[in-house]
Amino acid sequence: MIGDGEDIGRLPDPDTAGLTRTRAYSKRLGNLLLNPARTAHRFLQHTAARLSRAEEASPDAERSGSVRDVVQDAQGRASNVAAATFNRVAAGSAKAIETITPMADWFLSTTQGVLASRLSDDLNKLLASMTASGSTIYDKAMDAEYLATSLGGGNHRMFDGGHSILGAFNAVRNASPDDTVIDEAMGFLEGIFKDMTTPRGLPIATWDKASYDQVAEFLKSRFGIPKDWFQDINSYDAAELLGGIVGVLATALSWNRADTESFSRLVGGMALPAVLRANPLLLIVTLVALARAFHKARESGDYAAVADGAFKGAVGAGVSLAAASQIAVLGGPAGLGLLAGICMGILAHKATEKVSVARIGKFAAERARSAAEEVRQAAKELQRRAEAVSRPS
Repeated sequence: MIGDGEDIGRLPDPDTAGLTRTRAYSKRLGNLLLNPARTAHRFLQHTAARLSRAEEASPDAERSGSVRDVVQDAQGRASNVAAATFNRVAAGSAKAIETITPMADWFLSTTQGVLASRLSDDLNKLLASMTASGSTIYDKAMDAEYLATSLGGGNHRMFDGGHSILGAFNAVRNASPDDTVIDEAMGFLEGIFKDMTTPRGLPIATWDKASYDQVAEFLKSRFGIPKDWFQDINSYDAAELLGGIVGVLATALSWNRADTESFSRLVGGMALPAVLRANPLLLIVTLVALARAFHKARESGDYAAVADGAFKGAVGAGVSLAAASQIAVLGGPAGLGLLAGICMGILAHKATEKVSVARIGKFAAERARSAAEEVRQAAKELQRRAEAVSRPS
């Protein structure tokens, strides 16, 4: 083999440039052939090193995996316990509500009767004493129209535009340019509450004086509705607001849970006080509840349950109202009237629990038909005898 630096003696000098190119090509070809092998070798070495390190760390990895498995297992058990506890609490709450709902129906009916009695006046007086204070700039702003024109006299809140919720809000907001939002909010709430605890209360909406007088006169002349009742049905006081709130709570509690008769009992317990007390808020709630009662009756096909429930509710509320009012008339304390009203309402509920208006009506109808048939048969018999007597022998 001829070395690179060997003297070739008598051989002719080769083409030096060509030889250099050949060697360069050979080296490049060798690199192309060897580089993949070297890359594969390095990859195998790196993989072997990683496997070796993994084998050395395998005990720790196993311990880490065990800890992770234990933690996950504990989390799963905790989730299962929490879910089971939540389900038990939810089931217990639903059962408690189902148990309380029937009692709440008659109790709230009794409450409506008490609130419709003269005890409502005592409640308004008590609340008025808690907020007694001098007239403020906000009170004067709400009474601005009346102070300027004396419109409506003692019933001016119905017409002056400053005592509906929106009218009072606007009047208070424009009372002073120097007050703060908090001052206006407190003045609004205080003014509304003070007026709500007075016998006239607050109007549902603002009326035009001439239109109001015309409607009131028409109702009195055509249907005999007193003007005082018409005025009362267009306004509300603190006791009537409380009655409306109680009605809303009772209706919401029984909306989906109570059966047709129980829901109708609630309607009867609200309807009688709403009409006697001329409570517009409770009357609105009663109409909504009545629509719901008929919807339940249509679903079940048991319309007789509506009559039964309404009758029982009205009796309970009426007895409670009468008892509380009688104590008030006799000059008894409000606490005694409240206790008497609730106790009599409970007794009325127990007394009417087995009573069915539908069955009584059906029995009365059957007896009426039977009596009519007996009268008809007796008339026929008399006619037959009269014909026999008049017939010649």
